[in-house]
Amino acid sequence: MTPVRTSKQDFIASVRKHNPKVKTLMDALEDTYMNGFANEVSGDVEAPTGHFYRVERWIVTTDSQGFRDLWPFDSPAEARKEFQLLDEAYSKWDEEE
Repeated sequence: MTPVRTSKQDFIASVRKHNPKVKTLMDALEDTYMNGFANEVSGDVEAPTGHFYRVERWIVTTDSQGFRDLWPFDSPAEARKEFQLLDEAYSKWDEEE
């Protein structure tokens, strides 16, 4: 059985129920993260990986300059795999510092 993929629009609409100011996917992801509901969080803005968090099938990274990148995946499972790779790279960097 293939898991149901949450659409961008459905995710934004679900977050907008609690925060009507949410307009974009990045707004919805940031709102979810800031309210403590990200699925996973790791990294550091000073690390090569940046600070990063995962919400459902999306990963958001933030670098030392505050620039954010949004990485969409086809499924939460794919996002979890990429998150694990980022976390391993971050942990290696952190051990060397």
